[in-house]
Amino acid sequence: MSVALQPGLAVYPEALYSGQAQFSALPTSPASNNSSTPLSAGSIAMSSNLWVAVTTGNKRIVLWDSVPDVSQLPGISSLSLSDMESNACSPPCSGTGVCSASGQCTCPSGFNGTSCEVCAKGFFGPSCQACPAGCITCDDGISGSGRCLSSTAANLSSACNCLNGVCGANGQCSCNAGWTTASNGTQCSTCAPGFFLDGNGNCAVCGLGCQQCANGSGVCVTCKQNFTQDANDRTKCDAVQSATSSGTVCPDGSFSNGSACQPCSPSCSTCSGPTSNNCIVCGNGQFLLGGSCVPTDGNGVCTGSSMIANNNKHSCDSK
Repeated sequence: MSVALQPGLAVYPEALYSGQAQFSALPTSPASNNSSTPLSAGSIAMSSNLWVAVTTGNKRIVLWDSVPDVSQLPGISSLSLSDMESNACSPPCSGTGVCSASGQCTCPSGFNGTSCEVCAKGFFGPSCQACPAGCITCDDGISGSGRCLSSTAANLSSACNCLNGVCGANGQCSCNAGWTTASNGTQCSTCAPGFFLDGNGNCAVCGLGCQQCANGSGVCVTCKQNFTQDANDRTKCDAVQSATSSGTVCPDGSFSNGSACQPCSPSCSTCSGPTSNNCIVCGNGQFLLGGSCVPTDGNGVCTGSSMIANNNKHSCDSK
């Protein structure tokens, strides 16, 4: 008689698969970041077509087969289970899709396709977020902007003449990222300060340190305070080096308070003042969004927005 383990992981308290086992089934949703479950393991039995990620100390180890005696693993003190997935899917599941034991990808909300590689209808962007509320249809798909194409609001065009945004029931327009009301009163029809109209008809963020830039080219017209236009790249501005009253130039990560160099906020790589609102370039993998430094999700989307982190500009971009 042969015995087959259900899809998952059996953890035995003693070596050679002895004692009362604790079973963990193959999950149907992705593991949350930094989550782990302590394992009191003498031996580990794994079902086929499975890999398991465990942590010990500050090390992460991927197991591809059962372990009859955990004590034989070098440098192991204690184990925690951090992830478990099936490798039966070909091609592998994209994004946050989870591979089932049968070789089928289970897609999270908003994703679709055999390997979760596309957005479902009504979802857009790299993270496949839902189209704006009130939209019947929008510019959806992985590369979609989320722009509302038809709305449930009555008399959409006459209600708010909203070109690049979502018309609310009260006739007010919620502009897509980078857009604002033009001088003639047409809502969401011109690029907001700090953005420029690129060749694809999108409002893209101006270069680093630039307050106003030209449509089409992105050439900086006005630099922000304490910046000067870069001599080799006219689309960006360089921060003026901060120096004390005695002429000492402050290094990155600090600024001059007049008489001495003072540390920047931990959020900043370079700064013009002591708070996180004074960042010139964000640090710790964060990006400028509306004057503040924000992190991104696993798809590079800036937290609290649909904008994408731009490594060259060190800020969140609408593209």
